[in-house]
Amino acid sequence: MRAPALDPNFFAYGLRLVSPDRAESDAHGEVVVTIDNPRDVSLMASVRPDGAASASCAMTRGPVVTARCPLTGNDLHEVVIFAAEQRFTTHWSVGTLKVHNR
Repeated sequence: MRAPALDPNFFAYGLRLVSPDRAESDAHGEVVVTIDNPRDVSLMASVRPDGAASASCAMTRGPVVTARCPLTGNDLHEVVIFAAEQRFTTHWSVGTLKVHNR
């Protein structure tokens, strides 16, 4: 019940969520999502404050990917992780996390 909502495709891509490791977590101003990515899958992420438009997260590339997502509104945000085999193609949602900006 406390695990993040990760799609089976997240695991099929060989990905492993390092942090945060809960379905809901707390952060202040920014959340950093870390993912082990041994197959060099193309990853993207977006963040959406409750009731507002989504924004892109800054991503690193490599065997360990870091997504830095700004938390601009008060309280609950949804971070969505997207993946694809290749970099310049359609990326599909493979997981979501909830983050409280406190």
